[in-house]
Order: sequence, then structure tokens, then C-alpha cells
Amino acid sequence: MIHSLGNGYYGIWVLIYTFVGYFSFFDFGIGTSILRFASRLDGAEDAATLHRITAAALHLSLVVALSVVAITASIAYFVPDFLKIPPASVPLARILVVLMGVSVAIMFPARALGSCLQGLQRFDLYNAGYIATSIIRGGCIIAALYMGFGILTVGIITVLTALFSLVFYLTAIQFLDRNFFTGWTVISFSHMRELVAFSSFVFVMSIGDYLRFQLDSVVISRYLSVALVTPFSVAATLMTFFMNALGSITSPLMSEQARLDGAGLYAASREFFLHGTKVTASFALLGGVLLISNGKLLLQVWLGEELVGAYPVLVILTAAYVLDLGQGPSINLLRSRGRHQAMAYWTLLEGIANLVLSIVLCRRMGIVGVALGTAIPMLVTKLLVQPWYVLRVAEVPVREYLKTIFRPVIVASICIAAARPFAFRTPGFETLCLGVLWQISLFAFLAFCFLLDADQRRVCMAQFRG
Repeated sequence: MIHSLGNGYYGIWVLIYTFVGYFSFFDFGIGTSILRFASRLDGAEDAATLHRITAAALHLSLVVALSVVAITASIAYFVPDFLKIPPASVPLARILVVLMGVSVAIMFPARALGSCLQGLQRFDLYNAGYIATSIIRGGCIIAALYMGFGILTVGIITVLTALFSLVFYLTAIQFLDRNFFTGWTVISFSHMRELVAFSSFVFVMSIGDYLRFQLDSVVISRYLSVALVTPFSVAATLMTFFMNALGSITSPLMSEQARLDGAGLYAASREFFLHGTKVTASFALLGGVLLISNGKLLLQVWLGEELVGAYPVLVILTAAYVLDLGQGPSINLLRSRGRHQAMAYWTLLEGIANLVLSIVLCRRMGIVGVALGTAIPMLVTKLLVQPWYVLRVAEVPVREYLKTIFRPVIVASICIAAARPFAFRTPGFETLCLGVLWQISLFAFLAFCFLLDADQRRVCMAQFRG
């Protein structure tokens, strides 16, 4: 998209996509709530209540979807002026605002249904829908750009693929249980209240997350320039991929954590929490090793020399995201036990601090200052606040928790130290692939030797042999 549209039009796309994306937090945490309730009710084998509470979630998401369409249609005329879109592109920008509003609206019920599938631990169906949607959307966008179409066509494709996602998840749930939507037109206000009671704090946390992750482009546009949105968005896009990759690990852990807590198996829940932390910390650190060691070469191969300057932003964000994503099981445990209220408040405060620091630092340090504005509050929260609170709720000793994450940190440190003197200096796609391959191999070898115990190594070897 950057190569086909240029920095100017791509910057407009990112701004509108980001701005309208803010409406996603009107999900009010329904997706997370239905994942938790579906896991607990499936474990209790209470299909009737599961059907009713899923219907209640679907009703809430449809109301929100219609509201979002109405709001975006109402403000489409004013948004381009607020974002300082160049006058020649204002009519196009207004149409894009409406299209993105419709796309976001469709994803509310689709996300609720997808979360239900995750809660039922049917990650095969959920991921099939996600992968199919991503491939269709990406393929159609690439084809459209090669054929000479612009961002308006990209917007239309985004709407159509969102609709495909909704239809896919509806069909998947109907495939699992033909009686799932029997009586779904009956509105259950009691189950709606139950969902809202849990999801209200998830909603507060969502606001904090949007302040943390989604306002940077607007800050850059308002206080620097639209053109600088592009290099920052490159690093931010890589962080989004990073989050999605780790999310594919933490989502299954969330459903199992909720199932164990729902059954009252707290000793097993604590053990599962520690094992999950070791797994997510290891994968987060592996991602950090790859991004930091190969980030500059990746930018060079992917986008060319003119955007290699985004590398310092990438390093700063990677350090913060590794610490955040590596603690995914902590968030799962708090949500599964309904102890996520404090987390909602500190996430909101972190988001506000992010916004203020980004505005202050961008005037002195440019987009690097915006990255620091994101990273500093995140590092403070994830180092000093969240671990203390989670260990208290989980009743896990600090020493045992530190013992869990100590070895993954050592393995990652060895990999980064090894990557520097043996880094390949010749640019090229083959060089990039070779570097990533040997670093993953080194990390896997060290993980096998030092992160797994003797029984786990025997299981891995048995699986490998056949």
C-alpha cells in the first residue's frame, strides 16, 4: 500500500482507519465477556444458559453496531478537517469515514461470535475464519492496487471482508449446534446485565488500550506532519502483528484458565498460570530477539532505505511490548476470576500518561518521542504494578514467579548477544531469512536444553520421533 499509494495517501488511510477504529472500544468488552462465560458454562455443561447468554451478547453487539453506523455517518463531514486532510482529498476522505464505520460496525457481532467459538475451545474454526478473512482481504487489496485502484477500493474491500467474517462465524456456530440460535430473538435483559456487569471494566481497559495504542498517529498528524505518520505506522504495524501472534497463544490459555477457575480447581489454576507465563514470556522474548536483531534489515528489504529511520521507533516499542505481551496469562487470570477492576483503572491511567507524554516528547524528539511516550508508562506499569497485584490474587510467591521467567530472559539475552557479532551486513531477502532461521534455531535449542524439564524433553523427543 505504501509503494502503490505513496506516503500522502497512505497517511490519509492510516489516519482514517485509526480514527474510526476508536469506535471499536464501544464493544464494551462484550467479546472478552462472552469468551469467559462460554468457557465456564461449557465446562459446567450448561448448554441452555450458554445459548441464552450468547444471544444476549449478540443483541448488545447489534445495538452497538447500528449506533456506530449512525455516528460515523453523522460526523463524516467534519472528520477530514479535524485530521487536517489536504483539501483536494477531503471528499474522498468523507466517503472513507463512512465505509470504515460500516466495517467496524459489522465486526461487533462477528467478534462476539468469534469469542464464543474461542470460549468453546474451537480455535480451529475461529482461526479458519480469521485466516480466510485476512487472506481474502490482503489478496484483494494487492490485486486492486496492482490494477491501479486507490484507497476507495481498499475501503470497499475492507467492508466486504468484514461481512464475510460475520457470515463465516454464524455458519460455524450453526455447524456446531443446530439449536444454538433457537429462540435467539428472545431478549434476555438479565443476561445482558450479567454481561455488562463483567464487561464494564473490560470497557474501561479498552479505552486505556486505545489511548495507549491508537492515538499516536493522530498526535503525529496534529503536532508534526501527516507524512511522518507513515514511518511510525510501519513500526506500529509490526507491533500489531506481534500482538496478534502472541494473542494466538494467550487466547487458548484464557479459555482453559476460566474453565479451571470455574471448576474451583485453584491449585491447578495456579500451576497452569505459571506454565502459561513461561510459554508466553518465551515467545514474547523470541519475537523481541527477532525484531531487534533483524528490524533494520527487514525495513530495508521491505520498504527501502527511506524508511529505515523507523528502526529506533521499532526498538523502543518492541522493548515495551515484550514486557506487556509476555505477561498475557496475568491478564487471563484476573479476568477469569473477575478481579480485573484494578487492571482497568491502571490501564486507563497508563493510556492518559501515554497521550500526555507523547504530546510533550514529540515536540522535542519527533516520532521517537511519541514512541517513548508509549513505552515509558507501559514499562512502569508492567514492571512495578501488574506483577505485584497478580501474584497477590493468584497467591503465588514472588520467588516462584521470578524463577519461572528467569530462564526465558537468560535464553533471550544469549540470543541477542550472539546475533550482534554474527549479523549479516549484506542486505537482501535471502540474508534476512537466513538470519531469522539461525536465530530461531538457536533459541529453540537453548529453550529445549534449559527451559524444559526432563519429562518435557522426553515428550518432545517422542513426538518428534513419530
